[in-house]
Amino acid sequence: FPSWVQGGLIGVDIFFVLSGYLVTDKLLHAQREGDFSFRDFYVRRARRILPTLCLVLAACLVFGIMFTSPDQSREIGRQVGWAAMFVSNLVGWKTASPFDLAESSNPLLHLWALATIVQFYIIWPGVLAFVLRRQWNPLPLAGGLFAVSLAFNAGWLTDAPAASYFLPFGCVWQLMAGAFLAVWAQDRRDRPLRWLHANAVGALRGQGATSHILSWA
Repeated sequence: FPSWVQGGLIGVDIFFVLSGYLVTDKLLHAQREGDFSFRDFYVRRARRILPTLCLVLAACLVFGIMFTSPDQSREIGRQVGWAAMFVSNLVGWKTASPFDLAESSNPLLHLWALATIVQFYIIWPGVLAFVLRRQWNPLPLAGGLFAVSLAFNAGWLTDAPAASYFLPFGCVWQLMAGAFLAVWAQDRRDRPLRWLHANAVGALRGQGATSHILSWA
């Protein structure tokens, strides 16, 4: 009953915001404590992502070989290759709109979101480290990237919806929304948001109705 609950793709939007928040929060904490390591950061990301990704890609290859025509099998193989290189979002932008029903036969279409996140992992830690080492405030950077990306996203909606959906810079505003809150929450001068942050985390630990309400909000 899709007419009952519309906007099913909002789950990806929430995923991006949460990812921006969590990654930035961990990076800020590690760098300010002086124990940040690029190697450790990427090893942890690889351990989280690669086992499941390899299982999915292998399953799709086996299915393609056993149950599809040679042409379809070759296409699945190409999609597996793009997914393994984390460029599915760029391929999706070049090939079709995400709302094209003809693309529903692609079993790996959803990995465009993972590709976007991995590209964020590659770029954002270095940028944030550069800013912090020079003792600059990362808040204007996160806010500025949010505003510029949101403007691009809105501008592309009519003329280039696939670009708005798939291209990394069309999604940066969502990642930066989370990053902005992470930076703001760690700023000791902003007590209200730190209180909100503490209560939201408390909700995950079962601390009262107020915490749950704040977490959902």
